[in-house]
Amino acid sequence: YIHEKIKNAEAIWFAGGNQWKYISYWRGTAIDGLIRDAIQSRNIVIGGTSAGMAILGGSYFSAKYGTVTSSTAMTNPYDSTITIEAKPFLDIDILSDVITDTHYDARERMGRHVTFMARSLVDQGKPIKGIACDEYTAICIDQKGRALVYGQFPEKDDQAYFVQVNNDIDSNHPEECSSGAPLNWNHGGKAIKVYTIKGTRDGAHFLNLNDWKTGNGGSWTFWSIDNGQFVEY
Repeated sequence: YIHEKIKNAEAIWFAGGNQWKYISYWRGTAIDGLIRDAIQSRNIVIGGTSAGMAILGGSYFSAKYGTVTSSTAMTNPYDSTITIEAKPFLDIDILSDVITDTHYDARERMGRHVTFMARSLVDQGKPIKGIACDEYTAICIDQKGRALVYGQFPEKDDQAYFVQVNNDIDSNHPEECSSGAPLNWNHGGKAIKVYTIKGTRDGAHFLNLNDWKTGNGGSWTFWSIDNGQFVEY
């Protein structure tokens, strides 16, 4: 019954909750395969809230051993709760080099998100990007690859964040990313480039995910981690 529902679906939405349940129950199963086929062969709409958004990237925080705060992640980027995985799962092309995060401002998750990116770069030699949003904010990727941001700005400060390694810095790797030591990814405060977009009701503001440079209505800032402390510049 469920297999037939997926085969006939025009859209699939993943509810919030615990992303490890999605991953542990479905990864490598017929369900996983049918969802991938629906994305690749029929180009269905796919999305999710909270844990449902967390599983959409090519890399993902699996939460196998529970959640992790930014302070814990930045203090020890190899804490046992930090489970970053890149095993094939949903396989969404435009998000293949992306890790997502949610509840961003309310739970101050910027530091842990950068830690996830640092771990991927150090452990796998794979620079990944980050996409995140505040609560009550939606990011919708259209057929042109533009990430349109919806929210209630200016009544509410609803924002989305597009986070990437600053490639203007040669050999941009964390200065310190090891077990038991605070994360240090600084490079003069410019280790990470971030395009922050205020979400509006008409979704007029966007970033083009084909180049991660072309956008409308956002602003660029720099982030870094200085000896376990998050810094915005």
